[in-house]
Amino acid sequence: MAQTHLIFIRMPDKKIFALRHDWLFGQNALRKLRNFILFFKSTPSPLIAHILGDGESMAFIIKWLYSKFGSQQVSPVTSLDNNNGVTIIDLEGYDLKKRKIRYCLMSTGILDCHETQAFFYTEKGSTCLKALSAKTYLQAYYPEPVGDQEIDDKNKELIAFFGKESVLPLAQVKMICPEFFKSEPTPEMIAALTSVKKMKKKAEGKEKRAKKKKKEGEK
Repeated sequence: MAQTHLIFIRMPDKKIFALRHDWLFGQNALRKLRNFILFFKSTPSPLIAHILGDGESMAFIIKWLYSKFGSQQVSPVTSLDNNNGVTIIDLEGYDLKKRKIRYCLMSTGILDCHETQAFFYTEKGSTCLKALSAKTYLQAYYPEPVGDQEIDDKNKELIAFFGKESVLPLAQVKMICPEFFKSEPTPEMIAALTSVKKMKKKAEGKEKRAKKKKKEGEK
């Protein structure tokens, strides 16, 4: 199963550039976003000004930063399916002096982590269709240290980097990708929710029985 992630970018001319990546989630999604931000911070101003003013150059840079392998430009209106969330970047009104890019991540219902075998149905009222910081998005995949030094260190490094960046407000997210807020849950999402609820109920029952057995053994 593909680990599909979408990237929505509001360009300086307010047009929306959308990219679909079929193998991007968790740490990798944040590393790509970090590379994007660093590129715009470190590249000389005249070149950035040229890129921002030229649609073809901008499209080339986006595809280059997110790698051509496994990615393709898609419609921001009809290509909404994903199982590892959305990266949203706002370049409208980009200031060449401040070099600040506002971003957020968003779950549209499902976060399916191949790396840790974790599966989440992010119901409305929790993290579904909310403007998430990099830290919150990452914690969906790694709710606690996993015990692997390399993974845990990379998580800390990414959280530290994005702690200095600005998260895009939800009101702006709705303007950049309004279609997500119009669509109804898909059959796949409904099936996933049902499965997760059953798994949760089974786990709760198992925990309850274990506590009862332990209590009886203490008597």
